[in-house]
Amino acid sequence: MFGAEGVIGIFCGRIKEHAGLFFFLVQVDTDPRVESFWCVGGMDPPTFLRKRREKVPWMKDAADRPINRWFQYIGSPMMHLRHELPLPAILQIDESESPEFDVPFFRYDPKVIGFHDTPQLGTNIPG
Repeated sequence: MFGAEGVIGIFCGRIKEHAGLFFFLVQVDTDPRVESFWCVGGMDPPTFLRKRREKVPWMKDAADRPINRWFQYIGSPMMHLRHELPLPAILQIDESESPEFDVPFFRYDPKVIGFHDTPQLGTNIPG
């Protein structure tokens, strides 16, 4: 019935009624390429790595040692909105640097919640 361009046109028309002047200053990108790449340290090793470490005599003691995991996100959203003004901060910098600020840490393999990985070289796309 409607292609991606039609859906984006309807969305933009409706949101202009509610967002006012802000939306007229927004640049709309259709079919953008979104990628990011990062490292998370201190995760529990996956089962295959733990078993492999247990088979090597000099690595038995390190079988449960946490590892660093590399992640890449590749997405293809229907549209991207850009504005020259940044979003307001959720936390101020001094609040985030406080040792009392508790950030939850997910130590487990992301596969346990349905994310799967494929071996590839990491890339970052600016913008």
